[in-house]
Amino acid sequence: MKFSLSNAKPKKQSKRKESKVAPTKAPSSKLMIRNLAFEAEKRDLRQLCSPFGQIKAVRIPKKFDGRSRGYGFVEFLTKQDAKNALEKLSHAHLYGRHLVIEYAEDKQASIEELREKAKSNIS
Repeated sequence: MKFSLSNAKPKKQSKRKESKVAPTKAPSSKLMIRNLAFEAEKRDLRQLCSPFGQIKAVRIPKKFDGRSRGYGFVEFLTKQDAKNALEKLSHAHLYGRHLVIEYAEDKQASIEELREKAKSNIS
């Protein structure tokens, strides 16, 4: 496993570009890590994020053929741990790829909502 933290400071963007960027998502205890190398595994993400707090769960979605989709989720026990990881890993690289890290949406759908969604997909 090869990962590194870059010491390069981010370039300042003009105000014009900042206004077009979508607002950041509400802080949660779950982070989404995009631009993940296809050979990255759960243990790689766990090892990368564990110095910043206790990890509750790590998940890397797979395609039907078993290959990675190129992104993953790391859920921490507290929002503060997730915030620390987000700040410290903003310039991290894993397997030579720059990781894009942001807060994941915490969607907790009720059973009724899931049933309605399933009905609409069947029809």
